[in-house]
Amino acid sequence: MLRSPWRIRHRRIFIPIPLLLVLWLLRNPFSTPPAPQKSPTPPHGVLPTPAPDVPLDFDPPSIAARASAQRSLDAVLSRQSRTLAEAAARYTLKTRRPPPPNYDQWFAFAQNQSCLIDSYDQIFRDFEPYYQAAATNRSWFREMVRRGQEQFLSEAQMLKPKRQATYGLAALEFKKGKLVIPTYRPTNYADDLVRQLNKIAPFMPNFKFLLNGRDEPRVVFNTQEQGALARATESGDPSPFHISPSPSGPFFRNQSGCDILSAEDGFVDDIGDIVSFFISSASTDFTTDFWPLLSKIPPVGSLGEV
Repeated sequence: MLRSPWRIRHRRIFIPIPLLLVLWLLRNPFSTPPAPQKSPTPPHGVLPTPAPDVPLDFDPPSIAARASAQRSLDAVLSRQSRTLAEAAARYTLKTRRPPPPNYDQWFAFAQNQSCLIDSYDQIFRDFEPYYQAAATNRSWFREMVRRGQEQFLSEAQMLKPKRQATYGLAALEFKKGKLVIPTYRPTNYADDLVRQLNKIAPFMPNFKFLLNGRDEPRVVFNTQEQGALARATESGDPSPFHISPSPSGPFFRNQSGCDILSAEDGFVDDIGDIVSFFISSASTDFTTDFWPLLSKIPPVGSLGEV
């Protein structure tokens, strides 16, 4: 089950550095800095600390916990495919589809980087509604990307440069092994996003996709509702990505699929009324149509978003 992200805001208090030095001298007028202590040497077989400024505890419970985690990771890695033929067979068995173009290049990259090969069940589940919608209307996906590209570019160009990144909608493209981005900054996280996507660009086939540049969902469509597939390829929202309720609580209470279950088993309650995203979203601009929109965060409840 997917959960909504929680936000925590931090406040920083800035104090002039000279004042801090004066206070330190008044508190310790003749003190000398203590001699640096050597970090304890990890016992044999224990992974080294990934951050030198965060020392690891080498007490028996910590050692046992790390060893257990390492065994679990080793077990997952040992179950991954060893050959391209094995990986392609498992992919087809899980998805009932042949591997995508350039799968052989991705497989070699994943092996060289010691990445998982087969364990992407959550990604398969998230993409399944889009495969089903495309099967009912083969031109739907391409048409939605075309519509999105035209709408996003037109609306972004009417905004000032500082507002374009917060607009947070863009069409990106992989073309001839390179990433092509729009003329405006597509997201506040553009630098990191572009850097990450450029790493995989050489392995990607030529295609365009729509990006949600914000860190909250924007597609309010329940893919698990009765009859949802029949409505998925229809346009019912006259102004996509311009539904801006304030506050967002009353809007989500009337939307199907906006329930968060308190547990995965047994009797459950709906705890959506304590989820900050549903109560008062930091950003809105939703659509109630089913759009193939790639997001950096998982969808909430049964809301549809890649």
